[in-house]
Amino acid sequence: RLPARARLMQRLDPVLESHGYENFAFVAPDGRVLTSNDSTIVGKVTHAYPPDLVARMRRGETVTTAHGIRVDSGGVVLGRVLPVLLTASPVFADPSGVGELVGWFDVVADPATDFDPIITAGRPGKTGETYFFNRDGTLLSPSRFDAALRKSGLLPRDTMVGSALNVRIADPGGNLLRGYDP
Repeated sequence: RLPARARLMQRLDPVLESHGYENFAFVAPDGRVLTSNDSTIVGKVTHAYPPDLVARMRRGETVTTAHGIRVDSGGVVLGRVLPVLLTASPVFADPSGVGELVGWFDVVADPATDFDPIITAGRPGKTGETYFFNRDGTLLSPSRFDAALRKSGLLPRDTMVGSALNVRIADPGGNLLRGYDP
C-alpha cells in the first residue's frame, strides 16, 4: 500500500494537470506546508499568504494571490523570480465549514500559461498590448517593454527581475522616459 502522500498525488496530479495547475499543497494555519506534490517544500513555512488573506480564509473565503517563486535547476537557485498565482481554499475541523481552521489546500498556476492566449490575442500588430494586474495595480503579466522600464528606473538593471509582480500600474503624472520624477 502506498504512503498517504503518494496516494494523494496519485489522485490529484491528473486533476491538476487537466486544469493547468502545477502544484498543490496543504498548509497549516502557521504557514507550514504539511504535504505537497513538491517534496522540496514539505515542512517549510510559506510566506505567500499575508495575514489579511489568512483572516479571509478563517471566514471561509477562497483566496487568490500573486507570488514570486525562485526558479531552480536541479536544486541550484538561479536567482530568477517567476510570478505564480496561488489559489487557496480553507479546510475546517468541522465538515460544515465552521469552527477551527485546520489549514488550507492550495494550487499553483503559472500566469504565463494561463494568460498567454488572452495576452497574445490582445497584441494586434506591432503596438497592441494587454496586461493583467490586480486591484492594487501590481502587474501580473510580463511586459514586452522591460528595457524601457529599466531605463525609467521602474525595474532594476538586473535582467533576472521581470516586470510581472515588480511594476505597479499607475499614472505617474508625467513622462518617465523624458526624465519626469514622480
